[in-house]
Parts: sequence; C-alpha cells; structure tokens
Amino acid sequence: SYSNPHFMLAGLVAEQVAGMPYREVMRHRVFRPLGMTRTTFLPADVLADNDFAFGVRGGQTASPDAFDDAIERPAGYAWSSSDDMAKLMLFVTQGNRAVLSDRMWRTLESPKVITKEFLDRASYAYGLALQDGVALPGPTGQAQFYDGVKMIWHDGGIVGFKSQMITLPRLGFGYLTLVNGDTPVPATNLTNCYFTAARETV
Repeated sequence: SYSNPHFMLAGLVAEQVAGMPYREVMRHRVFRPLGMTRTTFLPADVLADNDFAFGVRGGQTASPDAFDDAIERPAGYAWSSSDDMAKLMLFVTQGNRAVLSDRMWRTLESPKVITKEFLDRASYAYGLALQDGVALPGPTGQAQFYDGVKMIWHDGGIVGFKSQMITLPRLGFGYLTLVNGDTPVPATNLTNCYFTAARETV
C-alpha cells in the first residue's frame, strides 16, 4: 500500500455520504454485491477465517495482524482470496449493475490522467492503470507489440506480500498473482506466467 491523499479524501467522502466506516461502505456497496465473501479490511477477520498466508521478507515472517491502517484503507490494506479477486476481475471486464451503472462503470475505466509512459498509451483512471496496446515477449524473448489490445491492471504490496491483477477486457482475459514474499527472486516474479498466458490468449 502507499499513501495517496486523493484516495484517502475519496474514502472520507464515501464515509460521510454513507454514514458508515469506509470498510463497511466497501462491504455493502462492492464486496457483497460481487459475492466477495472473503475480502475484508480487518486483520481480525483474516485470522478468524484461519486460511491465510504469512508474509515473508528476508527470512522473517509477518502475520496479517501486523498490518492495518484505517486512514489508508482507501489506498489499500484489503485482504482477499484468489476466488474473490476473480470476481473483482469479472467486474472490471464485464461490469455489474448491482455495483455501478453501465455509464459509471465505463467512466471508472476511462483515462483521466495521461502518465506519459509507454509511448503515451498509458493512463490512469479511478484506481486502475490503463494501457492501449500491450508488449509481450515472444518465445525468443524479443518483445512484440499488439495494438488495440486494452489492458486494465493494478498491483500492490505491503511488507512480505505482493499482488498483481491484469485484465485484457476485450479478450475476456484475467490474470492474478498473490505472493507471500517480496524479496526480488524468481519465485516472487509477478510477470513471467502472465507473459506466457497473455501471449497465448492474444
């Protein structure tokens, strides 16, 4: 997670409008309608579930209750399962009127800030990174560019954990990596399997 005052301000607005804590807003307005039953902001809920991973960094381990920051929850600190994240990716690729109207869903995934990266084809929307076209390494390692393939993605991490969610919505493709280790070694690389799966899909 990282501090982003815009996210925190948006979370505060959501709390004020809904009259409940941000974590409850997310549970009622997003997680429950999407069927995300194992996604929470409370470490106590993770421990009570009794099916979780410990974070790993440099031979040290960290329990989920080692992390929490209520102020920064709108910028991260959510705990989830691979099944629940698959449901989130379905929402990213297909929408869900129980969460957002079609118009607001399209707005959610429309460029708001051009990041001046990837030949100006990269942009940022509301909490999602967008890319118009993807570059994927071929079998020999040489990158090949695929124009017109839209990518929506986001990654994250706290000490001992890393994650990455990538979708190619027009192709119905979703890729998720959840790793309980953040030391830069091959076992914690989040992209190699993605490159293979995405290249086969494209």
